[in-house]
Amino acid sequence: MKASTYKEYIINLENLSSEIEKIVYDLLDFRFWLIVGQMGSGKTTFVRAIAQCLGAEEEASSPTYTLINEYHFPKNKFEIKTFHHLDLYRISDIDEVMSIGFEELLMSDVNCVIEWPELVLSLLEGESVIFVYISTSGEGERKYTLTTNPYESSNI
Repeated sequence: MKASTYKEYIINLENLSSEIEKIVYDLLDFRFWLIVGQMGSGKTTFVRAIAQCLGAEEEASSPTYTLINEYHFPKNKFEIKTFHHLDLYRISDIDEVMSIGFEELLMSDVNCVIEWPELVLSLLEGESVIFVYISTSGEGERKYTLTTNPYESSNI
């Protein structure tokens, strides 16, 4: 069994694009990046910074209404070529999750970033998962807590 991972970063939002690389390195060993935070905590801003770090040719946007966005990265030092960004805030049950192609994502080898992941936790048992908890730390700052064991986080 893999030892649990636990790491915290406090980053001023003005510096997020220059600091995100450190966090991306910590995410690389995992296929599913589960983003958890209150409404307005900066989940999409965080995903946008990751996409920019990976070399996205377009700005990442919230898939709140489309539910899933796919981003391609022609070349980056992390060797991530694609990731799917899901926002499950408006999804109410597992059948809806499956109807947007979640089962196909499980069978693929593409990285997936999931906002509001609570509904799919049972589907991710045995998968390579890391939680990223986002909370306000101070004026213009966010605390990013990365853990493979959600019960270690002080945010729960």
